[in-house]
Amino acid sequence: MPMATSALPERFADVAALEDFMSAPDPALAAHLEHAPGDIMVLGVGGKMGPTLARMAKRAAPARRVIGVARFSERGLRKKLEARENAPRLIKTEVGIGYRLSTEHQ
Repeated sequence: MPMATSALPERFADVAALEDFMSAPDPALAAHLEHAPGDIMVLGVGGKMGPTLARMAKRAAPARRVIGVARFSERGLRKKLEARENAPRLIKTEVGIGYRLSTEHQ
């Protein structure tokens, strides 16, 4: 369902306001997640859409565990994500043939 253009602000005050807007969950998403079993896992949480998606999931279902999986090859990215409000639990791993999921928490 497309968002009504009247819901869009004319301008965002700063990057934080934009990120808050982009990660605001639709009530329908919160209702669906309420009935979905288990944890929520976001693969590629360090990518372009990953941080916003993980934050949206946590805001939609605050009592649920949201796990973010990524390589975290960008210097400082993991710390930046952990510092955010509604941050997911982060797991570092390489995704590909022959790799195993690591539960490294550094």
